[in-house]
Amino acid sequence: MKTIKLTAVLDYYDGIQTFAARDAIGGHYIATAIDSVGGFDRYLVTGAAPERLEQFCSGRMDLRTLLLEAPGGEWYTTIANGTSDDPLTLEPQSGPLAETDLLPDDGYTLGIIEPVGEPEVQQALASGKAVTLVGEIDLVNRSSGDWALLTDAGVKSGKTAQGGAALNGLQIGKRYRFRCAVINESDAFWRNRPTLYLARFESV
Repeated sequence: MKTIKLTAVLDYYDGIQTFAARDAIGGHYIATAIDSVGGFDRYLVTGAAPERLEQFCSGRMDLRTLLLEAPGGEWYTTIANGTSDDPLTLEPQSGPLAETDLLPDDGYTLGIIEPVGEPEVQQALASGKAVTLVGEIDLVNRSSGDWALLTDAGVKSGKTAQGGAALNGLQIGKRYRFRCAVINESDAFWRNRPTLYLARFESV
């Protein structure tokens, strides 16, 4: 019987309302609470294409649409009767999901994460959450603000904050010293990851 494991809690209110999960071969799933059985939460579960799941996580797609796009029209239910680390057994369901009363209303989306700005970068620097990197420019994208530096410890990449340091003047292959703030932010699957934000740079 197919099982999945929770990878990210996407919405929480008096319990886990919506979460992302993976199966044993790496397939992506989305689950949302529908009721309770014997005191345990029961969830509606469908598979989800990674790019569509990312769109939901970033607030660009509603949950109902994502669920209805289930590959092959397959959908399941599962009961969370263990811990968040335990695998969840999927119970296959029959009939079109669209004809059930289990779907959420139109328009349910996750809040969009606000982009990091220069004040957050300066606050991180002031609190000691910073790192200095020295290496050759491997990538610079002035439009997106992404950069990568080839250091002795490997390639280190990061971003620029809104209203912060610009990447103008940086040259591929030239050596620079980067002073970066380290800021934890959520990725597309709502996992906290440290991200490097460039505060200032100089050639070396």
